[in-house]
Amino acid sequence: MIFKQPNGLYGRVSTIVEAPTHRNMSKRKCFEYLDDTDQVDFKGQTLEDWLDKYGVDFEKAKKSVSKLNMTQQEIHDWIKEVS
Repeated sequence: MIFKQPNGLYGRVSTIVEAPTHRNMSKRKCFEYLDDTDQVDFKGQTLEDWLDKYGVDFEKAKKSVSKLNMTQQEIHDWIKEVS
């Protein structure tokens, strides 16, 4: 799931591994990731268009992170880093 971080940059949390996989991406890098992974729906789609349809808020992304692959301290550090 892709979300806008509290610090204004963008991140991704994997619901498979229940951990962040991308953090502190610029708008351009986030869109490049979506384009590279064939998630852009149509030519001319903007990141804002994509986020309106598929993006989640930070609180939902944060709730998807578990201690399956991260320690509680790592989760705390991640939240601090992206805030």
